[in-house]
Amino acid sequence: MEMKVQRPTVVLPATAVRGTLLVSSMAALQAANLYQRYLTLLNPTIANTVTTTVAASWVDIEIAIQHYDACEHMELPAAQLIAMGEQVGAQIQGTFIATLAKANREKTVSPWVFLSQFGRLWQRLFQGGAVSVWSKREREAVLEVSELSLVRFAYFRYAFIGVMHACFKIVGARFYNTRVLNTVNDNCTYQLTWK
Repeated sequence: MEMKVQRPTVVLPATAVRGTLLVSSMAALQAANLYQRYLTLLNPTIANTVTTTVAASWVDIEIAIQHYDACEHMELPAAQLIAMGEQVGAQIQGTFIATLAKANREKTVSPWVFLSQFGRLWQRLFQGGAVSVWSKREREAVLEVSELSLVRFAYFRYAFIGVMHACFKIVGARFYNTRVLNTVNDNCTYQLTWK
C-alpha cells in the first residue's frame, strides 16, 4: 500500500472538535424529526452548551462525547446514520472540496485529490487525533482515524462514513463498498472503494 496521508509520529488524543460538527449534526437530527427525542437523551447539565454551540467555535471533546452519547442512545439503523452523515458532510465540506476542484482546474476531481488533503481537513475539524490514508488500489483506499474517542460510538462511525460519501459525491465518485474494518479503543479503520 502507498501512503497518501501520513499521521504525525506522535499523535495526542483529540481534545476538541469544531462546533460545525455538532451544529450540522443537530440540523440533521431536526431534518429527520429526531431533535426532540435527542434533547430528552442529552445530559441536561450540558444541554444549553450543546444547543447554543457556534459553528466556528472549538468544543471540548467531553461535550462532543455527551452529544454523541445521546445520539447513540437513539439506536438508529446504520443506513439512516450514513444518510444523516451525508447531510453533515455536504454542509461542512462542500466549500473545501469546491476549493480543491478550482485549484486543480478540472471539471471533475479524482477522489485521490480529496483524500490526499484529508489531513488538512482533519485539522480544520479536530484538535488532536490524526488521520492516515493509504492507496490500496487505484479505486480503493484505507483510512485510519487515530486517537479520537468519538469512534467509540457506532453513531459517529457510521455518520463519518456519510461525511466521506458526501465528499466523494461532490467529486463525482460513486461508492459501492464502504465499511469499518475495525475499531479498537479510540482508533478506527475504514475501507473506501469507489467507481
